[in-house]
Amino acid sequence: MSDSTKRRRLLDELDEINTIVESNSSQQLELSDENIISTTCSISSADLMNNSISTTTVTVQCPESAVNYVHQQEEQIVSHRIYWGYKKPLDSNEFLTDFCEEITNLINNGIQFKIDNQNVVTKKVILDTIVCDSPAKSFVLKIKGHVRFFSCTKCETEGQYMRNRLCFPKINALKRTHESFKNKLQEQHHLTNTTMTELIYIPTLDIIQIFSLDYMHLCCLGVIKKLVCLWLSKGSKNIRLSRQQINELNALHLSLRNYVTNDFPRKPRSLDEFSNWKATEFRLFVLYTGPVILKKVLNEKLYLNFLYMRTLKKNC
Repeated sequence: MSDSTKRRRLLDELDEINTIVESNSSQQLELSDENIISTTCSISSADLMNNSISTTTVTVQCPESAVNYVHQQEEQIVSHRIYWGYKKPLDSNEFLTDFCEEITNLINNGIQFKIDNQNVVTKKVILDTIVCDSPAKSFVLKIKGHVRFFSCTKCETEGQYMRNRLCFPKINALKRTHESFKNKLQEQHHLTNTTMTELIYIPTLDIIQIFSLDYMHLCCLGVIKKLVCLWLSKGSKNIRLSRQQINELNALHLSLRNYVTNDFPRKPRSLDEFSNWKATEFRLFVLYTGPVILKKVLNEKLYLNFLYMRTLKKNC
């Protein structure tokens, strides 16, 4: 199949995704008594073909009743804007402009729902959260990447290299604010020779607080993976497990495979393969299988340290 045929087929599929089914005038919309529709925006990218053609999407999530009214089907996720190309646009504003204009209009004017031939209800729309992983957040905000010295998006701390790792040891640094970000008071945080992101002009939006933390990279592929690495190979003698203990952990972990239901996308694997684990596997480990098998192997201090992290992660 030629690239042109693949592209045409992909574009046809994207058209189907964005098709909005006309609502029947005789149908009534079941609305709650609340006058606010809270939306969540997710920005992500994916390779849809083997030849590295990528697609970047802005996905807007809103209440089921409102989405059913628009789509007339049982969905809660609306794909708002899809960018198709061989690579990401050089300027994120090229990708975000239409979305920012539409969400601004919705915030300022609300959205109207036709209940019947005579009654129309106007709902206020608010943008509650924007969800991105770290690279996507850097892209849309036009800021330094997460491995740079001034990359923290919550405060103005400066990173330091400690034991061959970039760390942020200062815990009382000056907090970032919407105004400080808008005025680029810490220039090292922003990419040079770039314009301000279009997101900054969305009404009532706090550019610092609107972004959720990157749960997958910070917790699953960050702290939890680091803990396992310290236990198995990289930790000091009072932390590192013996080969006998590791074998015992592996046997216990693999013995749980038959008891993990289809609700989980992956079954437990050997800890020797932890470097190839996906984020969902680390999440399964810290929330479900880990507390069971580690109690029999880790000493009390290490086990309590793991449980503290599990409690924090469960509340994320």
